[in-house]
Amino acid sequence: NLQNLYESLYDALNQYYVYLAGQKYVDLGLGTHRVKCRVHPKFRLIVIEEKEVVYKQFPIPLINRLEKHYLDINTILDKDHRGTVKDLETWVKDFTTVKTEHLLMGQQNYSPCDIFVGYHSDTCASVVLQVLEKLKLQWYEDDNFLTKVLREAKCVLLNCATPDSVIRLSSSKLDTFTALELAQEYFKTQIGR
Repeated sequence: NLQNLYESLYDALNQYYVYLAGQKYVDLGLGTHRVKCRVHPKFRLIVIEEKEVVYKQFPIPLINRLEKHYLDINTILDKDHRGTVKDLETWVKDFTTVKTEHLLMGQQNYSPCDIFVGYHSDTCASVVLQVLEKLKLQWYEDDNFLTKVLREAKCVLLNCATPDSVIRLSSSKLDTFTALELAQEYFKTQIGR
């Protein structure tokens, strides 16, 4: 519910300051309540919000007064790690693509959010970042570090998969051995953890 607060920042953004004893003050208000707030000489305002919320809910004059930067999780990953994210996204696509024509059911389409609980556009990058943080001590010790990161990231996503999606793996784009290995991990090994 920060919309009212954002609207009250117009005075600060417009630099309508009152000077008193060498200090800058600005009126900030919420509803009918207004308060004079001292402004630090190095004052900077940073508003962090989802892109869709900014463009759908923020008043246009406020948007125009802000310097806008779009950030996503991929911006903090280096080139090798972004490659690992792409590999994980390919694996997710293979995991979710089910070949059902041979079952005379017609093509069934599943999205990653149907398969993995809580999946969103930044999930793969977030999981890779989480695994990197977990395995960071092994970074210099292992030549196959990124392979380990990818394997561990797949396990993290497998933990979020729905049981029916794992059962359908034999009809996915993944090879039969991988599908059986993942089902074994999901239904037997994972339970013991």
